[in-house]
Amino acid sequence: MNFYVGALAALLTLSQPVNEYSLEDAQLLMKTAQAEAGNQGEDGMWLVMSVIENRVESEDFPNTVKEVVYQDGQFATAESGAIDKVEVSNDCHIALARIEKGEVAKSVIAFENKRSRSLDKYFSSAFVYRDHRFYTPKIN
Repeated sequence: MNFYVGALAALLTLSQPVNEYSLEDAQLLMKTAQAEAGNQGEDGMWLVMSVIENRVESEDFPNTVKEVVYQDGQFATAESGAIDKVEVSNDCHIALARIEKGEVAKSVIAFENKRSRSLDKYFSSAFVYRDHRFYTPKIN
């Protein structure tokens, strides 16, 4: 199987990647993060990738990157086709390298524009990073 490691990942001394992605999944992660948070720097894109990775690992969401990104009503940039029009930045490659080596914000499961609070009924608001509010699962 062909696995992708971003060009900049080689600079980060990866001994054994924890999360390995196919080329297709790696590109989809980066395009989605770039489209959703390209104006929010490396950390913003890393947080979006963390949400996707956490959903793949969760029993409450689909179990592939593609299914998570294209799940109805979840990622507006996937539904609009914006992810197919972005140019992936160097910061986005670095964010992917962080995810590949296992650096994932483990608790984040959703995000939305910080001015919106529509996800409050499903998740617990955790923090705001630049333009996004991030959420963790609700504890019953």
